[in-house]
Amino acid sequence: VIPDYIHLQGENATDTILDAEGTGSVIDLGGSISHLTVQNGLGDRGGGVKVTSDTAAIISCIVKGNQANSGGGVFAQKYTIICDCQITGNTGNLEGGGVCIEGSDTHIYNCIISDNVSEVGGGVMISFSSDCSVSNSEFSGNTASLSGGGIYCFGSQCNITNNLIHHNTANEFGGGLFKDHTDLNISNVTFTENSAVNGGGIACTGAMTTTISNCIVY
Repeated sequence: VIPDYIHLQGENATDTILDAEGTGSVIDLGGSISHLTVQNGLGDRGGGVKVTSDTAAIISCIVKGNQANSGGGVFAQKYTIICDCQITGNTGNLEGGGVCIEGSDTHIYNCIISDNVSEVGGGVMISFSSDCSVSNSEFSGNTASLSGGGIYCFGSQCNITNNLIHHNTANEFGGGLFKDHTDLNISNVTFTENSAVNGGGIACTGAMTTTISNCIVY
């Protein structure tokens, strides 16, 4: 457990590795971490990083090869900043292969979120009255066996700006992004070569407002 007054910093993410070897979640985070690799975690919520008690920051980290029911790479239930990170090759058995955001204000900035897998929200799952922003990031190669290959937004407020979302896949709705009962603003986003049975790039359902501006979808 890393409490809110601790900052754990590695020399660089390539050489400083925290490896749980499948024995549990790697970090229960309340403070901040930077320049680390977080790998091979296994848990119910947050195989790599779990944020449930205090605000947290994850900066310039590689989060890879982790597994959990919710949030294979990262599970965030408190205010969290995820910046300059690579979140790749993680598995969410139920939701949020890369990141699961549940009832929190979380900001994802300048990240690469790739090759993650889940039932819903292959890359990122945002749910339960979260207020989130995702900006200047790339989503690629993420897969949802149901909906939301890249991003799944449910019952929340989301701003998705200045992103590249490409080559993500869902078997049902929203290969790039799926939105259900969410106030959603999408601006300056390129959706390319995403695939799904319904809404390869974007699929929207449920009440509430969706605004899409200055986007490319093909």
